Amino acid sequence: MTDDEKPNRIFTKEEPSDDFILDFIGEAKKPWLVFTSFLGENYDFTQEKKYWGKNYGWLIQFRKSNRTWCALYPQKDSFTIQIIFGKKEVEKFQTMRHEFSDFVLSKFDSTKQLHDGRWMFFTITDSSLLDDLKKMMIIKRKPKR
Repeated sequence: MTDDEKPNRIFTKEEPSDDFILDFIGEAKKPWLVFTSFLGENYDFTQEKKYWGKNYGWLIQFRKSNRTWCALYPQKDSFTIQIIFGKKEVEKFQTMRHEFSDFVLSKFDSTKQLHDGRWMFFTITDSSLLDDLKKMMIIKRKPKR
């Protein structure tokens, strides 16, 4: 990835504050808050900010039991959600295909299955994909009661 192709992400030396991130993602603030609220209300994840290097910048991982369940990459006026499906999640998704949008189905089908899972990245600028992404998180882990 060249510097020209690199998304406009946060590359500060110091850990960015939550307010800085919300200002940085601009119009994507509402879907960010909706998705992170969904995670907070339904799961006991630990939120960790990490600097992921010169190509990716800062990200927020949602972890439980030393596993990353999803990650959010703040970008200028958007953000990317990373969801990784292992073999069991792929099989469950396949049984529920009819519940997902054509866009999500296309992303799923075009993502190569690696030895450690299917790494899917969704760039979010509005709320249009949030229902699908919430369903994908439920496939990964049932919400707490």
